[in-house]
Amino acid sequence: MRTVDRVCYAIAAALVLAGLFHLVVFFVDGGPWEGPVSWRKPTTFGVSFGLTLASVVWVTSYLSIAPRLRAVLLGVFAADCVVEVAGITIQAWRGVPSHFNMETAASRGIAMTLAFGGAVLVVVLVAFALNAFRTRRTPRRACAWRCARASPRSSSAWRRAPP
Repeated sequence: MRTVDRVCYAIAAALVLAGLFHLVVFFVDGGPWEGPVSWRKPTTFGVSFGLTLASVVWVTSYLSIAPRLRAVLLGVFAADCVVEVAGITIQAWRGVPSHFNMETAASRGIAMTLAFGGAVLVVVLVAFALNAFRTRRTPRRACAWRCARASPRSSSAWRRAPP
C-alpha cells in the first residue's frame, strides 16, 4: 500500500470518527435531528465523507493512472473532504445553518468555501472517471491463450500453438 493510500485511509477513519462523535453529542445535547441547524449534519457529513474517501482510494487503486497524478488527485480530494466536514461542523457548533447562509461575513465565507469545495470534488471525481473510461485493459497474450484453450467452444485453439 502506498503512503498516499495510508494517509487517505487515516483521514477517512478520522472523518468517520468525527461523525460518530457528533452522533454522541446529539444524544447528550439533544435538540432536533431535522432542520438546517442540527447535529445530523456533522454526523452525516463526517460518516459520508469518510466512507466516500475510503471508497475512492480503494477504487482508484485499480485504475491505470500515473502514481504521481493519482497521489495529487487523492490529496486534493482528501483535503477537500476535510474542509467540507470542517465547514459543516463549525456551523453546527455555531448554531447557524451551514448552506446558503449569508447572514454574517463568517457564514458567507464558510458557505462560499463549501460551494467551491463541492466544485473541486466534482472536478476530481470527473478526472478519475475520465481516466477509468480512457484506459483499456487487455489481458496478456499468455492469459488469452489459456482462456481460449479452456473454452469448450474454441476447439480450434487446441490445434494452434501459442506464439
